[in-house]
Amino acid sequence: DQFLPVSVSASTTMLADWLKRTPRDEAGIPPEMRLFTLADEIDRLSQMREDALEGIVKEVLLSKQATFLAYCLDHLDALPRLDNLSGTTKWQAFLEQSRDNLVRQIQFQEPHPIADRLAHTTVDFATLRQRGLDFAKAIKDWPEICETARAFELS
Repeated sequence: DQFLPVSVSASTTMLADWLKRTPRDEAGIPPEMRLFTLADEIDRLSQMREDALEGIVKEVLLSKQATFLAYCLDHLDALPRLDNLSGTTKWQAFLEQSRDNLVRQIQFQEPHPIADRLAHTTVDFATLRQRGLDFAKAIKDWPEICETARAFELS
């Protein structure tokens, strides 16, 4: 059984990672207002210059790679306590491969992670930007959609 080592690359989950960071003042803000704040953030990201957006993605990528590398190192440090368990050798090999892969990714950052990722799809920056703007509008419209649905439910 061969497992692929841990790897981190640009993807839509990075958008979720970026958006889920909690602002310090979020406690006590009504859910509808948080929705509008989220929509505004997506709207701003959608309107950023490509180089600025690439910079944010590189920052999030590096942070995630460093976090996973720290997890690997912690687990490798704990290996001596698992010596007598079956599978320890495979676990160690997986952790070492993941560590080495993550170190390589950190050392050799992609200069344009979004553009590199889009190169393997039929989507371009303009399409990505428009999807972001559409998504932000849908989030802003969500309370009205829920209210309309509630009106149909009551009739």
